[in-house]
Amino acid sequence: MSTKTGFSIVRSLRYLHALLGWLATLFVIAIGVNSFVLTTYTVDGHSMEPTLKNGEHLGVSLLTYDLFRPQLGDVVIVTYAGDPTVHFVKRIEGIPGDMVQYQGEPLPLGPSQYFVVGDNRDHSTDSRVFGPVNRSQILGKVVFPFSLKNGDPGPPSQ
Repeated sequence: MSTKTGFSIVRSLRYLHALLGWLATLFVIAIGVNSFVLTTYTVDGHSMEPTLKNGEHLGVSLLTYDLFRPQLGDVVIVTYAGDPTVHFVKRIEGIPGDMVQYQGEPLPLGPSQYFVVGDNRDHSTDSRVFGPVNRSQILGKVVFPFSLKNGDPGPPSQ
C-alpha cells in the first residue's frame, strides 16, 4: 500500500469519525428539543372540527407556558385528571378569575383553573362535562398544525 493511499484512508476515517460525531450531536439535540421544547401530537376525534381534523398532526410547544400564562383562545393539549396518559386537544374558554357556566350554574374559576372546550360543541367531551382543568394538566400550546392551510379560523361563533 502506498503512503498516498494510506493517507487517504486515514483522512477518510477522520472525516467519517467527525461526521458521526456531528450526527450523534444532532440526534441528542433533536431528542432534547422533542422532549422539552417542541413535540408532536395527533388529533384523535372530531371535537375540534372544523379547526382541527381527526388524524391531523400538531406541533406543540412544551415551553410556552413555562414562560407565559395560558390565554383565552389558546388551543392546548390537556391531560385527563382521571388518567394522565389520556390527552385532549381543546381551546381555552375561561381563565383564572372568570365566571363560566358549568352544568347550568355559574362557576368562578380558581387561581389555577381553566375552562377548556372543543370547537365542535356538539361532539366534545370537555370542561362542560368534567369541569375546569388545573394549570398542571395543560401540557402545552398548539403552535402549528402541520396540515392547516388557511390558519386557525378561531372558535365557532356562538
